[in-house]
Amino acid sequence: MEIINIKNNVVYLKEYFKLCTLEWGDKKTSEELEIFLDKKIEKTLTDNYDKLITVLGLIDNNILIGFISLFKYDGDERKDLTPWYATMYVKKEY
Repeated sequence: MEIINIKNNVVYLKEYFKLCTLEWGDKKTSEELEIFLDKKIEKTLTDNYDKLITVLGLIDNNILIGFISLFKYDGDERKDLTPWYATMYVKKEY
């Protein structure tokens, strides 16, 4: 097992955004989800998603097991609370 920064890794980044959306986001159709994921990845890879500092992923045999995210802030009303531990997720089977 290894811990890696997945912020710039398209394969793991897409799975990260998908898991976050399914766990904490609004319900989307499969088509809406794919469009949403593509936009999030593009924003992240071009540094237009400046709220996200990093995502550390736990990887085992090229499988994303879980992750933890650090954001610059959570809500716009409390930007002084920084950095913000935003998400922690471990797949149920692990």
